[in-house]
Amino acid sequence: MAYTIITRHADGGVSREYHKFPACEPHGGGSASRRRRQIFSDLCRARASLRDPKGFSRGKTTRLVACIPPEVYNHVMRNEGREAAGDLRYLIRKSREFGIDPVVSKGRF
Repeated sequence: MAYTIITRHADGGVSREYHKFPACEPHGGGSASRRRRQIFSDLCRARASLRDPKGFSRGKTTRLVACIPPEVYNHVMRNEGREAAGDLRYLIRKSREFGIDPVVSKGRF
């Protein structure tokens, strides 16, 4: 058994990733079916979070403020330390210095 993840990019490109499910262990009692259910629930959760309006979570308890690229986070962590990397406002400012606008929801920061 296998599954394919198709990702459509903003520039019109399409990428496909092919993944195989892990084989069942002889004494595992259905580990592959458990893994399939977990992958399916993770994909459903990811799709639901992308569909939510204005960056809010499904329960309206949290909101996505910014998407900081991992390169910026790693640069700040390596050069300025853990406290600077934990400060969201500082990471947003550093991202803007590098020419990246990470803010998703306007009105905060």
